[in-house]
Amino acid sequence: MRLTYYFITVLIFLLVDFRPVFGQNEKSNNQKTEFKKIVPVAGASLVILGTSFFFDKTVEAELRRASFSRRHYVRLGDFTKSYYQLGIPLITGGLSAVFKNRELGEVSFKAGVSAIAAFSLTSNAKNISGRVRPRRDLDPFDFRGLNFNKHTSFVSGHSSVAFALAAVYSRQYNHYKFLPPLLYTSASIIAISRVAAGEHWLSDVTGGAAIGLTTGLLVNYVMEKNGISVFPRVTPQGQTQIGFQYLF
Repeated sequence: MRLTYYFITVLIFLLVDFRPVFGQNEKSNNQKTEFKKIVPVAGASLVILGTSFFFDKTVEAELRRASFSRRHYVRLGDFTKSYYQLGIPLITGGLSAVFKNRELGEVSFKAGVSAIAAFSLTSNAKNISGRVRPRRDLDPFDFRGLNFNKHTSFVSGHSSVAFALAAVYSRQYNHYKFLPPLLYTSASIIAISRVAAGEHWLSDVTGGAAIGLTTGLLVNYVMEKNGISVFPRVTPQGQTQIGFQYLF
């Protein structure tokens, strides 16, 4: 097995196994301690991103020589577009209202804000960097800058939103042991499939994962620190409403 495949294997393992760092759901009174938990995640993500640049061209070249059809991964990307993923918090938020589940309502709100923030950061990075997609060029360092909606390879929106959602939901429900691995594995599959489809360089998806993870953790930290939450409530007339709470 070539060095490239070893690197991708380690990459997937790291993306999935970050959960011991940010999967904690303990409500610490020390906000500085909570914030420090974000630092190793952001730092490790940047290291992985920086290392990925050295493998971009090799990975794409080897994928072009492979015998599999890349169109299958393109189709997977069609079903996991960023704005489709943005609907997940809406669905879970609706379920929280139906089942009157306050915890699900709160995590849905956090997930929605995190996903929108990650999507916004990703969109700006795409337009500012102007990186050419691998399907058009085999030069991973072809950054043309300020090419609005023309060259939008860096970074992967699929990856950033997927990991933002995974970070928030996993942190809230880490007591379900199967859920964090399932969510991070799903996010990793979405990310790697974008490389397999020829839509992104390897560093595009690691960059997206870095943005998503960091954004999800920061949004969750800020909301818990400021006591911001959204939850379903039942009126005296028996109607279900969505309540918003901010602690001063």
